[in-house]
Amino acid sequence: MATNHRLEQLESTVQASRVEDLSSNEWEQIREICVNHMQDEGGPTPLRLRWARLALRAISGKYNSHPPLREKRVADEAWVRAYAVRALMQSAAERTAESTRLCAYVLGHMDLSREAASQASSTFSPSRPQEMLHLRRIKNMLSPLTQVYEFLEDGTDLKEETAAWLDLLPRLP
Repeated sequence: MATNHRLEQLESTVQASRVEDLSSNEWEQIREICVNHMQDEGGPTPLRLRWARLALRAISGKYNSHPPLREKRVADEAWVRAYAVRALMQSAAERTAESTRLCAYVLGHMDLSREAASQASSTFSPSRPQEMLHLRRIKNMLSPLTQVYEFLEDGTDLKEETAAWLDLLPRLP
């Protein structure tokens, strides 16, 4: 009951708040609380899904005030969404649909082609920290897709493209 009350309070706070009303740290605190409750295996699934949705709104609030952190936002959202697919979605159709949307979302935010990322991963040098950080951000966005890849429909272009990107993971810093 206390968890449900706390959820309702946070939902009200987030709904009533504009991005600028809360600091980046406050949005992050809300996200952390939500993720912790979302992952509470003792809670009922519908409640945990509400926590997941609220975590995504907190991520949005946090990063809307810092647009240059696009890759971090995508990675944070992807981890929450991937967890929800694996742990909270009960039907195969739901898992497939959300996995498809998630993979398309992440791949749509890649600012390098797969070929360019592959080339950069084999030639990057630790002496060029900006390049290494860029590749690390790509890896952070891709990593959650390992959790949902199996739910993609076989034989689709998206599954093939996702597989090709995931093949790069071991080579990325």
